[in-house]
Amino acid sequence: MAHVFSSDFGAANGSSIITSLETAVEESTNFSQTIETFRTATTTTLVGPGYNSVRNKMGVYQTALSKVASISNNLKSNIITANNFFLNAMEGYDELNTADLPELDLRIKQSYRILAILKTEVTDYKTDKDGKKVACGSHTIGSPQQISAYESLIKELEKLKEVLDKLEGNASAARGMISDSETDTLSLGTAIGDIAISVYK
Repeated sequence: MAHVFSSDFGAANGSSIITSLETAVEESTNFSQTIETFRTATTTTLVGPGYNSVRNKMGVYQTALSKVASISNNLKSNIITANNFFLNAMEGYDELNTADLPELDLRIKQSYRILAILKTEVTDYKTDKDGKKVACGSHTIGSPQQISAYESLIKELEKLKEVLDKLEGNASAARGMISDSETDTLSLGTAIGDIAISVYK
């Protein structure tokens, strides 16, 4: 079962999660650049194996921070892409609930039955000069306007049914757009946690 609101996806694109990821990208990039500046600017002023060791170790942190920025940016982009994908899949409906499908199927069948009745041809008669009724054409039970209205209703109901039928699959596709980034984030978190803190004497 799936029950979704388009407003939720629009709100998610401007949520604190997106803001936090943007902050992570900015701060990680800045820290990485600061380390890079230190490592390149001190090669002639801080000389010796100890300083080289410090610069090499800081390179590990610089790489980690660069990956934090990259993965955070990818996750942010994938979240927005997934939300927009789902918004497009909703095709303008404000709310969708797959629990409505049985009732929707029933309404479509009922509408087709009513349309069939409205389209039923009825013979027209007129009275001839001898006073007898003779056929002179036919008309439908429903007016052209009624028939057109039911045809439009059925078209809209079938469009809604098609969107609802695809809802679960589209939800899975949207989740898939984010899952790879989540895996990368968890892997990076583990890798960063395993970086040993060096003590320089």
